[in-house]
Amino acid sequence: MNNKFYATKISIIVAVGGFTLGHWILAISGAIPFLREDFQLSASMIGWVVSFLAIGCMAGNLTAGLLSDRFGRKKVLLATALLLSVGGICCAIAPSVTFLILGRIIGGIAIGWGIVIAPVYISEIAPTERRGSMGMINQLALMIGISAAYFVNWLVLDLADAHQWQWMLGLVAVPGVLYFIFLFAVPESPRWLALKGEVEQASSILSKIGGEQYAANEVRSIQQSMKTEQSASISQLFKGKLFTILLIGIAIGSLQQLIGINAIFYYAPDLFEKIGGSRNAAFLQACIIGIINIVFALLAMRLIDRIGRKSLLVIGIVGIIICHLAIGFAFAGAKYSIDDESSAKLKANVSAELMAKIEPLKGKLYSSKKVYLDELAILLTADEFKDNKLNILKSTVKLNSVVILVAIISFVAMFTMSLGPVTWVLLSELYPNQFRANAISIAGFFNGLSSFIVPLLFPWELENIGEAATFFIFAAIALVGFFFIVYKIPETKGKSLEEIQAALITEG
Repeated sequence: MNNKFYATKISIIVAVGGFTLGHWILAISGAIPFLREDFQLSASMIGWVVSFLAIGCMAGNLTAGLLSDRFGRKKVLLATALLLSVGGICCAIAPSVTFLILGRIIGGIAIGWGIVIAPVYISEIAPTERRGSMGMINQLALMIGISAAYFVNWLVLDLADAHQWQWMLGLVAVPGVLYFIFLFAVPESPRWLALKGEVEQASSILSKIGGEQYAANEVRSIQQSMKTEQSASISQLFKGKLFTILLIGIAIGSLQQLIGINAIFYYAPDLFEKIGGSRNAAFLQACIIGIINIVFALLAMRLIDRIGRKSLLVIGIVGIIICHLAIGFAFAGAKYSIDDESSAKLKANVSAELMAKIEPLKGKLYSSKKVYLDELAILLTADEFKDNKLNILKSTVKLNSVVILVAIISFVAMFTMSLGPVTWVLLSELYPNQFRANAISIAGFFNGLSSFIVPLLFPWELENIGEAATFFIFAAIALVGFFFIVYKIPETKGKSLEEIQAALITEG
């Protein structure tokens, strides 16, 4: 077998998990409008339903390192595939919000395991000169899974007459089952085997990857690094130089989510509908985000081993700041008016009785969303206001929707070629062999915590402080992230895992 192809084939199989995770994570984006209607959920409750996935993720993140160090990377990946399937089925048959949340927590645990262990596994099996691009295979698959979720949701919207959200959430079980089957063709991580004393088996796998000389050199390098490492106690991660590198991992893992990517991913169809599009058009625009995901993930895959991890991060974070500012200023310039054009839109969405009630506002122009809503609330009953607020806003808002749409798509592009994939590649490279899985588990926990907070608060922020302020906050966080990346993130391009360890821990 061609050695180069063998390592790539294994990485592609493991990366099927990335596809499954992406599909699982984003399936909820299309289900949100239907869940809101079927379960009569408020903005805060929608935030909780979406964000409970991250609760499971945090549990998975924290246990991923311990479980994979004890049982092996492959066994944890098999368990990941199994729980992804079970969680998807639970969501599809959920008779209540509580049962739906339980299914999302189960899926979240699996995602927490998979998002940590897949990049660890690939980094441990990939040759040095191709480790970045092979690590990107998993991230590319994740982006393809995200895109698939948007397209599946759009197709379900058109093809299903009922039970749309059940189909959207239940179909994620299919790739989970396939992933479970495919994983039986994958060997255990050779570095994990070497750490467990299975040197002969590790050498056999490494020989298939790069030949006998490559295997001998890698085993020798792993054994040498083991001699210089202390006992792999988790407590050691909180001491000295290891703790400094751990903090860098926690910071970059948190930054990846705090800039608001999951707010866009989860709520894209809902957000596009709010700026005036029809539901079908909003779902189609979300599909465009999915396509951009794949294109820029491919670009990052091509560049990561050429220009380096840090350069991609700097380019991406600068672009993200610009995009958030553009979105914020576009929303800040929004006006609200019931004129002839908006009245025609309103008549298609609200009753004639309600149109008569809001007639006193016709011809007025509001620059404040809060003042506009306050006056609407005076004219309508509490139930009328609650049931029709979204339809009235999206029909009467006047803003530069093209700028918002382009900026959102550009933000996704910048994220997908930088913080999205590079974060996990970088985390898989920073830590010594014996500490790697546990260190990434801890960084992954804070990534999951940030992933929980952002989607939870996003609907509340839009409703209470407004769209403009929300995106200005994201821009400010990204600006802090820019300085952190420039001054604190090391470049790991072209170095073996053991060389990185020597530079950061032994010599650093």
